Amino acid sequence: MLKRLSRWSASFFSGVERRVWFYRDYTGFTGGHLKHAHYYRNVQALDGYQARIVFSHEARSEREAEERAELWPQSEVGSDNWRASQGDLLFLAGLDWKFLLSEGGPALGLPKINLIQHVRHADARTDLYSFLTQKAVRICVSQEVADAIIATKRVNGPVIAIPNGVDVPQITAAALDSRCEAVYKNQKVLIVGYKMPSVAQGLADELGQLGIECRLVNTLLDRNLFLAALSEYSIVVCCPNFTEGFYLPAIEVMAAGAVLIVPDCVGNRGFCVHGETCFMPSYTIPEMLKSVLTALSLNTSQRNELLSGALEMVSRYSLDREREAFYSVLKNLDQLW
Repeated sequence: MLKRLSRWSASFFSGVERRVWFYRDYTGFTGGHLKHAHYYRNVQALDGYQARIVFSHEARSEREAEERAELWPQSEVGSDNWRASQGDLLFLAGLDWKFLLSEGGPALGLPKINLIQHVRHADARTDLYSFLTQKAVRICVSQEVADAIIATKRVNGPVIAIPNGVDVPQITAAALDSRCEAVYKNQKVLIVGYKMPSVAQGLADELGQLGIECRLVNTLLDRNLFLAALSEYSIVVCCPNFTEGFYLPAIEVMAAGAVLIVPDCVGNRGFCVHGETCFMPSYTIPEMLKSVLTALSLNTSQRNELLSGALEMVSRYSLDREREAFYSVLKNLDQLW
């Protein structure tokens, strides 16, 4: 495995593409894998750099292989293909540190970028917390995540917040008008509850007793099916974990032009503003139900004002902006390191 990292090249000279090595333990789609894939593709698209990725194991099914190929184009297969050498960079996220540290060796001295996607990295009860003392340039997916790990006073290396970019098309003003005519007259509610199924089920039961049409999604949908579903509902209730690093589904709902209802989960505070871009009830069924009823009672002017505020906020979270911020880090990594 990483013992192969001891094969150093004699020198790293200008004119040779600088390799950035990625690693993934992939068993199924998550938002964290999606964002990791965005950074991999960003390196692929940058002149002078070469993205290389290996996986912890061979794909166990045809579907898993297809998902990997879609997320990480031109990827390697198997950790034995990892061949980092002098001049290369390492890109680590989540528990990737375990793979690196298990073998030790010269690889530990290579410059590292560490993508931090959750506030739980600041939780002393997790393995993630223990990795903060490892030297790296850390990119956090929200300012809330950056604040959380800085507060531990354990971080070894610079901490840079680059808010997540959104990779779904943002609905246009003209399309929003058409959507309002087609969808909002039906007043259907979608509940995204796979992370908090009991709360989501309780809310669905309450809405059912009131005769309000809703669809409960308590299992992780294929992402394309999820994005397609957003276009069919006027109101979407998201039930995140109590803490998240960013929570992509919420901003995807906003981009689709639906009224968003989502509790505070820390990482969504940068783009979720109660009454301006969404409704943010406390994380109880009665309060979430109250927000649904409020959303259903909005007149056209109130609804359009909320949706316009949401779309203006989404425009600040483009992939282009995320990419340029990352490129700035990448090109200055040696100085930061």
